[in-house]
Amino acid sequence: MSVLQPTVGELVDRRTILALKIHHGHKAGVDTAAWLAEQAEIEKHLSSRTAQFTAEQRQLLSRLSGTLQSINASLWAAEDEVRALAESEVAPLAALAKRIARLNDQRAQAVRELNRLAGENSAGNEKIYGAAKPPAP
Repeated sequence: MSVLQPTVGELVDRRTILALKIHHGHKAGVDTAAWLAEQAEIEKHLSSRTAQFTAEQRQLLSRLSGTLQSINASLWAAEDEVRALAESEVAPLAALAKRIARLNDQRAQAVRELNRLAGENSAGNEKIYGAAKPPAP
């Protein structure tokens, strides 16, 4: 994500994460003013970036935003489960690690779909996983 020019997918992803921070912050009695201010900024950017969307594109944006919200909430919960495990609980930790990897793959796919919807190319902003070999010198 470029700090000055985030993609629509990155903005929606950040918005969903902020919603989780605000929700959990309220429950914990934490001051959420900074997150709320950032959320308002993101909403402003998203509104301007999607102003020309058709009704069909808006419907897809809403569906993909909901998908991303669900994925990020699942990631939040899985990471909380990891933190709660004792160090000796290797099998549950391994299962959670696999779950987190799958959720992160789903998250990246949702961000890509949002970027495609907005006609944006985010190929240079994605992490490359797996056994990809470095380019030859």
